[in-house]
Amino acid sequence: MSLGVTGFGWILIILAWLVLIGGAGYWWIRNKASAAEFDVQRKSRMLTAAERNFFDGLMSSLSDEFYIFSKIRILDVIEPEPAVDWFQSKRIEVKLADQTFDYLLCKKKDMSIFGVIELENFEKGSNRKMRAAREKTVSHVCKQANVRLFYFDIRQDYRSMDIRRLVTGKSAREVEKKKPTKNSELTIDGASNSDFGNLRQCPKCHSGLVTKVAVKGRRIGEKFLMCRKYPYCDYQVSMNDAKVVKMQTREKQKVKKPGFSDWAG
Repeated sequence: MSLGVTGFGWILIILAWLVLIGGAGYWWIRNKASAAEFDVQRKSRMLTAAERNFFDGLMSSLSDEFYIFSKIRILDVIEPEPAVDWFQSKRIEVKLADQTFDYLLCKKKDMSIFGVIELENFEKGSNRKMRAAREKTVSHVCKQANVRLFYFDIRQDYRSMDIRRLVTGKSAREVEKKKPTKNSELTIDGASNSDFGNLRQCPKCHSGLVTKVAVKGRRIGEKFLMCRKYPYCDYQVSMNDAKVVKMQTREKQKVKKPGFSDWAG
């Protein structure tokens, strides 16, 4: 009695060969392939323009207290709990294998993890659902691992925001006075401070004001009143504006007292 192979049997044989060939190929790539056989190149930049803009704001606001890292793998920050079984642990690793946090904050004193910062992108695009799914995953992971998570809108100008207050709850640091460099567009003009009398308080945050002079650009030579907490507070006004000159005159008249020149006529 001869044994024949049915059509379904041939399908099983073919599938078995495909699995065997695929497994052998994966093993060879994983263990035998030389690095010289990969065609790779260096990326032009690590961060996009918007990400770099925000990173500069982070450095100016938080670098005195935290180490700031970008594009950190989630699995380098969190790990499965010891009680999780092997299969569940592998499922978590596969799920998060290619996921990264936008920014990671670690305390300088002991390198402990303080929190994670994510940039929200509200632009329309084909990968909108993918971004929403990623945000859901990141939020769930941080909640389960008890990691602070901060979201910032990528459309905002973060250099003018008090990032320090939003992240740590502390007020913004006083911006230290720096000597003007050849790349600066504004330089401090201390000689003009007395001309503005009591006009030394920022109307936005009630901090002190400083007088600066533009040393380059289309408004070169023009004097400005700027908040001392710039860039955390972006208040600035040209001292050449008619409104400011009028305020200056009114303040001077308030403190004017009769003297010899008034009686000399």
